[in-house]
Amino acid sequence: MKFEVKGKLSICKSGMDGKFLKSEKIIVEVSPTHPLINNWNIPDHTKIEEFRSRLSPETQCLLTNAIVKLAAKKGFANPAHIDIDSTVQIPDMQYPATINLLVKAAAVGRRVQKILMKFMPERIKQVQEIDMKVIKGIAKQHYFEKRKAIKQKVEARKQALAKLWGVVSEAIQPVIRFACILDEPFIIESLPLRDKNLIVNFIQKAPALLGELFERCYENTPRQSKIFSFHRNEADCFNKNKHHKGIEFGRQFQIGRVGGNFVYSIPNDSIRMPDAASLKKMVVQHIELFQTPIESIGTDKGYYSKQNEKLALDFGVKAVAIQKPNRKLNNAPDNPISKEQLEALENRRAGIELIIGHLKRHWQMGRSRMKSDKTTESSGYASMLGFNLRQMIRYLTGEAVAITPG
Repeated sequence: MKFEVKGKLSICKSGMDGKFLKSEKIIVEVSPTHPLINNWNIPDHTKIEEFRSRLSPETQCLLTNAIVKLAAKKGFANPAHIDIDSTVQIPDMQYPATINLLVKAAAVGRRVQKILMKFMPERIKQVQEIDMKVIKGIAKQHYFEKRKAIKQKVEARKQALAKLWGVVSEAIQPVIRFACILDEPFIIESLPLRDKNLIVNFIQKAPALLGELFERCYENTPRQSKIFSFHRNEADCFNKNKHHKGIEFGRQFQIGRVGGNFVYSIPNDSIRMPDAASLKKMVVQHIELFQTPIESIGTDKGYYSKQNEKLALDFGVKAVAIQKPNRKLNNAPDNPISKEQLEALENRRAGIELIIGHLKRHWQMGRSRMKSDKTTESSGYASMLGFNLRQMIRYLTGEAVAITPG
């Protein structure tokens, strides 16, 4: 394949001290000809994004697993040894603190109020316009307290939060009542998709949010609300009791690593994808993919249950290193693994944490940039797919050395 493009490339070389040494100019000449495709141009990035967004999460998961299966056939991956862990991907949303959700409710109500002006200008003129400047000012009273005096000003922060709830509730309640009129099918279907989704989510979530946050704002009780965003429906709260993580919001993915550092996964059947309940699905997925017995398996304590340990032993796994919690277990299955082998598998399992960190830092597994729930879920599998493709390229180019089975 030949291309002819005229241009100039400037190359600058610098020494160890960082000083400029030399500048060269290279002219590359290529001509745009191809034996099969005439006048071919690189697609615009919007078309690439449109194609990517058309792939469903299930398709992305199948492609991810297909690359691992191909790597095993080529001898780049050894599916006899697997480690399993999970991670939470954060969607493109604001942190759902109580104060943030109240300000967001007012902002969405202001946008809905502008839409209502087009359909019922005479009625909506009777409703006072939502003043975001006042609402944000009250929110700042809650936030901007000096750290050294925060204990002395706890009561002031509570009063500011309660005051914000009252102002937001008073401002958006009339908008909610008039917005319900637009919920009629003959009106809502005539609106643009973005406005339609905005009004539907506002009508459903704003009243529920105000009701659920009432006790939190006035009585300082723990928040029980499950509403975390006005444009996200598939997000949940995760607390893994780890000091360096804290509370996370988003969707959980299950990740399995095989020898050779390739990853595979299973389709999500829920937002939470609990660890203990997902172990059997991950093992069954492995058997369907590779059609080979598992020699060793390693997980952390979140996956442990007596049923899971017995399941792995019944599947004929020679070395089962499902870490046990620090408590006494009655009638636990007889696991013949030695302490030395268990420690070695626990150390090997820790290696999957590095891969998850790599997925989060370099492949957008940490925070998705997609705008809808489905594309956000797809992006999680796309991160694993991109990682597997990169691993395949490393083996094909000799950057990584193929492993020997066993």
